[in-house]
Amino acid sequence: MEKIVVQTKDKSKLDLVKSMLEAMRIDFKVVTDHVLNENPSPSGDPYFDNPKNIENILEGVKQLQSGEVVKLSKDKRKKMLGL
Repeated sequence: MEKIVVQTKDKSKLDLVKSMLEAMRIDFKVVTDHVLNENPSPSGDPYFDNPKNIENILEGVKQLQSGEVVKLSKDKRKKMLGL
C-alpha cells in the first residue's frame, strides 16, 4: 500500500482535500506530525521503530561501503559455526 502525505496550515484546503477523498470513496487517516510513522518496513515491524536499530543498520551499510566488511565463503561460515 502506498501513502500520500498532505501538509498544509490552511484548514480550508485540508477540508477540501478530505471532502474530495470522501467523494472518491478513498480511505484516509488524519495524523499529527509526531504520530506519523516513518517505519521503512512494509509490514510495520516494530524493530524499525527503535532509532538505535536504524543507527546500527546505517553503520553497517557505511562499513560495507567503505570496505570494512569481510565476506565469508560458505565453507568458512560452516567452519566458524562448527558445522
